[in-house]
Amino acid sequence: MTDPIAKQRRGRFFYGCLAGSALLVAMLTTAFLGLWHLKRALNEFTDARPIPEPKAQVSAAQGQEVQQRFEAFGQALRDHRPVAPLVVSAEDLNALIATSPRLRALRGKLYVVIEGGRLKGLASMPLSEAGLRMFGGRYLNGIATFGFRLNNGVLGVRFDDFQVRGKSLPKLLMNRIRKEDLAQRLKPNPHAASALDRLQDLEVRDGKLVIVPLP
Repeated sequence: MTDPIAKQRRGRFFYGCLAGSALLVAMLTTAFLGLWHLKRALNEFTDARPIPEPKAQVSAAQGQEVQQRFEAFGQALRDHRPVAPLVVSAEDLNALIATSPRLRALRGKLYVVIEGGRLKGLASMPLSEAGLRMFGGRYLNGIATFGFRLNNGVLGVRFDDFQVRGKSLPKLLMNRIRKEDLAQRLKPNPHAASALDRLQDLEVRDGKLVIVPLP
């Protein structure tokens, strides 16, 4: 005679396995479709090679002048001395990228423009540096729009938007690269932390980037 309790347990075990299998299939299907959409987006929006960005036409003297302005501003912050906001143009930022050893990581990958109250850049970025190391050898070539925040002396710089051939990246790919904090890619500056602690805000106005110190 079959034990009804044992039979009930076997039934529960069978349906439990069935439900678990269905859940596993659903998870695998979702992962596969996500990967398929990601690969499709990569083929449509990325390239096999970088596109050289415009080079800033800047002399050594111009580059040195911009670096000195930044250094004087930073030193005043570190010394807790009153200092006016630092106002810089896109040309200044490109000169800084072209000449500063601390920004060597951006050289040839970013050319800054300020447009419509936003900080943008002509960018050519390896996907391996955008949190997609599994797709090494592919490049994002397009127009990036940056967002930055300053929180307790910690500077964060992330992508707000990225357009390739006039189209914004798909949400799936955009979400991936938004996770990357570009400020962490720059060469650390041992004096930067104390200067950042003295900043109140960074904003774009009148076609310039304005770095505002604490009062």
